[in-house]
Amino acid sequence: MFKTRLIKSLIPILLLLLISYVSYRFYLKDIYWNNQNETILIDEKSDSKMIEIKKHSAQNFPYSLELEIEGTTEENTLLLYGPSPDEMTQQIMLKKGNVKFETSSDWEEDNCFLIAHSETDRNFKLNVSYRFITSSY
Repeated sequence: MFKTRLIKSLIPILLLLLISYVSYRFYLKDIYWNNQNETILIDEKSDSKMIEIKKHSAQNFPYSLELEIEGTTEENTLLLYGPSPDEMTQQIMLKKGNVKFETSSDWEEDNCFLIAHSETDRNFKLNVSYRFITSSY
């Protein structure tokens, strides 16, 4: 009688553990890690310097990169980014003044290199928030 009662108690607990593991592995893990923003500051001091951004170590198989840029520039600024320092595949032209820009692009690399150029190195201060969207399977 005691053994039957114990088994009846363990079955729901084991089912709950199994459902929790499957939910985390296939759904919750991706939602958690894909909403982790990181922010970097790009200003005139970092002009002509390559900045590397990387995905979280817990993320697997990236398929998209989201960039959110906010700040101010005193002249038009060109932001280049790509999978390697020698291969800048995409660009963003930011007009002078207050900047608020968002973009998303297909991305299959674990990292990304950014560089900002302005013509005369006037004051610009850009906060770049980025997020690699990945899949765990």
